[in-house]
Amino acid sequence: MNPPSPWPGLRVLAEELFDASNNFDEQLAAAVLREVPFYRGGTPISSETLLLACATHMAFILNYPNAETGDADLIRALGADRARDQVPLVPVLDALRACTQYLWTEIVAVARAGREVSDTDLVDVASELWLMNETIVRLTSEGYRAQQSAMLVARQYERFSLVYSILIGSDGGFTMWEAVDSLQLPRTGRWVVAVIRAAAVGQLPVPTIEADLLASEIRSAWVLLTDLQVGIVSTELDGSVGILRERLQASGRSAGISLELLDYNDAPRGLRLAITALTTARDGGVAAFADLPIESIAAGAPDISGQLAKSVLGKLLGLPVSEREVLFEVLEQWFRSDGSVNEVAGALFVHPNTVRNRIHRIELLTGRSLSRPRDAAELYLAVSASAQQTQQVPRLQRPGSFPEETEEI
Repeated sequence: MNPPSPWPGLRVLAEELFDASNNFDEQLAAAVLREVPFYRGGTPISSETLLLACATHMAFILNYPNAETGDADLIRALGADRARDQVPLVPVLDALRACTQYLWTEIVAVARAGREVSDTDLVDVASELWLMNETIVRLTSEGYRAQQSAMLVARQYERFSLVYSILIGSDGGFTMWEAVDSLQLPRTGRWVVAVIRAAAVGQLPVPTIEADLLASEIRSAWVLLTDLQVGIVSTELDGSVGILRERLQASGRSAGISLELLDYNDAPRGLRLAITALTTARDGGVAAFADLPIESIAAGAPDISGQLAKSVLGKLLGLPVSEREVLFEVLEQWFRSDGSVNEVAGALFVHPNTVRNRIHRIELLTGRSLSRPRDAAELYLAVSASAQQTQQVPRLQRPGSFPEETEEI
C-alpha cells in the first residue's frame, strides 16, 4: 500500500485543478517567467527545461510520498540539474515559490467555483500547501548542494592537477599553456613560487591567501601538497612581492619565496628555490631565496654543506652541549651584529670581555679568525648549515599516489 498523502486536502483540490486544464505546466512556467527575472532570456534554462521542471513539480504534489514513483528523488534530481546548469540557488528557490503562489490562487478559484468549500477547509489546505512548499524547497536544496559539492570536488581536483602539472613539470594531461590559461594566470611577466608550511599533513595553512592577493589585483594559483601549501604568484604589478610577504607574514606560518622567474618551464626550479628558502625561515617567519643567499646555498645542498659544517666547526661540535650552545650563541649574534662586540654583549647580557674571550676560544677551536674575510665567510656558512641540519625537507606527493611513492624535492 502507498503511504497516505501528507496533504490530503491539497491533493484533492490539485487533482481537480489539473483535470480542468491540460496545460497547467505551461501556466506554472508563465508564472515563473513573470515573477523571477533570472528566467527571462539569456539564461541556461530553455523553455522545454522549465516546462519539464513545472511538470515534475505538479507530479510531486499528486504522487508524494508514493515510494514507487520516487518523486522525492526526482525533485532532488531537479535541484542537481540546476546546479549543473550553474543557475544560482536563490532564483531556483524563487521559481518554486512562484509556482506555489500561483497554485494557491488557482486552487482558491477552483474551490469556490466548483463546489462549496469552507474557509476553514481553505485554511487547512493553505497550511498543507506551504508544508508541501517547504518539502519541495528542502529536497531541491539537498539535490542542488549535493551536486554543487560534487562539482566543487571535481573542480578542485582539476585545479590541483593544473597547478601540479606546472610545478612538477609533467604534462598531467594538460599542455603548459592550457594549464596557465585555465588557472587565469598571465602568460607573460614575472612570477614566483611560494610555499607555506602546514601545521599538519592535509591541513590548509592559509585558506584565504588566493582571495587576499586577488583583492590587491595579484593573480595566483595555490594547491596543497602533503604538508605544504604551494602557490604560483604573478609579481608583474609593482610591489607584488612585498604584498605577498606581508600576507604570508600575517598568517604566522613559516613560508619561503623563490627568485622571480619569467618562464613557466622554470616552475620546478622555482619550487626547489622556494622550499630551500623555507628551510632557512625561522618559526612563523618568511624567507625569500634572494634575501639570504648564503643560508639558501647551505639549505640547497644539505649534504655538502653538512660536511662543510663538520670540517669547519670540527672541535667546536665535539664540546658538551651546554658549552657548545654558549659558543654558537655568541657566534650567531656576532654575525647578526656585524661583528660589534658591544652589541653582542648587550644582546647576551654579558661583559664585552666575555664576548672577546668566547670569540677567541671559537677561533682556537676552528682554526679560523673572524678578522679574516675568507675565514669569517666559511664560519658563517658552516653555522648556517649546522643550524639547518634539524630542518626537515618537505616531501611532495603526486596526486593519487600512495605515501611510499612520494617524490622528494
